[in-house]
Amino acid sequence: MNKHTPILGIFYVVAGLMLLLPALLIFVATVGAGLISGDATAFAITAGVGTLIALGLAFFGIPTLIAGFALLAERPWAPTLAMIVAVAHFFNPPFGTALAIYTWWAFWPRQEPTGSLAPAV
Repeated sequence: MNKHTPILGIFYVVAGLMLLLPALLIFVATVGAGLISGDATAFAITAGVGTLIALGLAFFGIPTLIAGFALLAERPWAPTLAMIVAVAHFFNPPFGTALAIYTWWAFWPRQEPTGSLAPAV
């Protein structure tokens, strides 16, 4: 594997946790606030909105975490998954954009030089 694979693995695990932990906190806070209010309508609204936000964050956090652990375990499919997940992170400036660019730079297929600049005859 690439020498950047373990570094990217750590970055992806951290990025995944930075999405999943807030998802859990938002879910618990909104459902708890609805329960504390004692109003069934308030509970339904806050629990519904909190659940949607948490699911949205988890939708991006779970594949990011999987990509991170797969990169650390040097699975052969991990760079492909990381490049796909990087598309979503590209639109999350500044750190997500930097992570995406670093991922594409590290894993994009490169052509090896032929060794000669002279035209073939």
